[in-house]
Amino acid sequence: MISTHETNNWQEANQSYLTVALAWLRLRLEHLIQSASSSTPAMQQKQEPQHRGLFGGQPEQHQISTTLPKAEDQLKEHTNSLNAFETQTPAPALITLSKRLGLSRFERDTLLLCIAMELDTRIATLCAHAQGDTNRLYPTFALAFALFDNPSWDMLSPERPLRHWRLIEINQPNTQPLTVSALRADERIVNYVKGLDYLDDRLASLIVPLEIETDHTSLPPSQTTLVKTIVHHWEHADAALPLLQLVGPDTLSKQLVAYHASATLHRHLYRIPAELFPQASTDIELLARLCHRESLLLPLALYLDAQESAHTLSEHMSPPLTRFLARSEGIFFLSVRETWTHTGRPTISLDVEKPTTQEQQQAWQSALGEDADASKLPALLVSQFSLNIPTIQRIATETRREKQETGDPDTQDLQEDLWDACRMTTRPRLDLLAQRLTLKASWDDLVLPPDETTILQQITTQVYQRSKVYEEWGFADKMNRGLGINALFAGESGTGKTMAAEVIANILHLYLYR
Repeated sequence: MISTHETNNWQEANQSYLTVALAWLRLRLEHLIQSASSSTPAMQQKQEPQHRGLFGGQPEQHQISTTLPKAEDQLKEHTNSLNAFETQTPAPALITLSKRLGLSRFERDTLLLCIAMELDTRIATLCAHAQGDTNRLYPTFALAFALFDNPSWDMLSPERPLRHWRLIEINQPNTQPLTVSALRADERIVNYVKGLDYLDDRLASLIVPLEIETDHTSLPPSQTTLVKTIVHHWEHADAALPLLQLVGPDTLSKQLVAYHASATLHRHLYRIPAELFPQASTDIELLARLCHRESLLLPLALYLDAQESAHTLSEHMSPPLTRFLARSEGIFFLSVRETWTHTGRPTISLDVEKPTTQEQQQAWQSALGEDADASKLPALLVSQFSLNIPTIQRIATETRREKQETGDPDTQDLQEDLWDACRMTTRPRLDLLAQRLTLKASWDDLVLPPDETTILQQITTQVYQRSKVYEEWGFADKMNRGLGINALFAGESGTGKTMAAEVIANILHLYLYR
């Protein structure tokens, strides 16, 4: 974690670097202008108003008065200063950007020329002087070739970093050559070089930070193992990073695992729902390129939420999400209920399950504190409800706060309130498919022979005590299915089958659906 003091020191150093870099750039432009004027008549130009650069410097006329020998000495001095800045740790933002995105020194200088237009109002006029045209108040590739050392024609390629990563924008009219078209630095890149590192505005409407309350949330051992597995796969990837599919129905557990894995890799985690992906191929291409760029600059990890997606991928289907994955690289989590195939990139699938019963019980114990010390409340709750850690902590916190606000210390009431809160949270989405019955019947309302009544009471006891049987006595370790309780009621209509089920559900405080 970087302290505020260290951040402030870096900001000051980064601004100092930009001040020197802009002065170095102005000197190079002036040197180029003087070199050209020594062999051609001086360019006639109207007197320009005085301006001050954003990073210091006194107002000055846009006239070149420095002699060539003096300019060369100043250039050498500023070049040495820039080289000294490049060895600092952490490095200035422009140096970091160049390393992460693979820019050559010539490409970095060209990008600096474009960025300088936004930082120093004197640069535009100097560009016009250097190009011998009062209308060219902007940088061009041709100017960069004349201005900087070791020029290379491959800089113009769409596959090279300046154009591939959309670091610059090119304003090229129909018939104008590429080399003399106006160049402009991307706004996100200008801000990054200034030390303002935030998500690209074009992505802000699609992706949002995935925020997890971590003050009281820690991963249980079973999910910590998953995080270590994820980090291992990414740290030992030979080439392209694999896509991590997080498979299962529990969204919160998957988000928690993704959050901790991203934090371990020092990345910001952002989420994008699958249904928000654009349909047009050009929009998908831009989104993929920008997300990949942000994964290197911010850096970020992306949580692709396809939990409720209706897509079933096959070899003959190519939904927007699949096209995106095929065109972008970076650290991606894909949240799905079932494993997707043909995602367009190497994939690793991991099942993310809720914490084990023992881990849930420990979470209840920790969340309830003293309220759980003298009771079997945690064991009772996990016997019926399987919850993830954030949900357990939320229910415990909200229920205890409500009890404190009402001034009711009754432990029995706390147990009932927690049970009701868990029941409401886990309420199945059956209301559109089945009828939820209102429970009113009790044992006193049920008239049956003693044997049948005894059997119903045994069923109720078996459900109530199943946590002890399965967990404390260890039967769950020997069985991997059939841990639920099924009861078959037979008899003529009107003999009390529904009422018997209602009595059991009422005693156990469970919902009953028909």
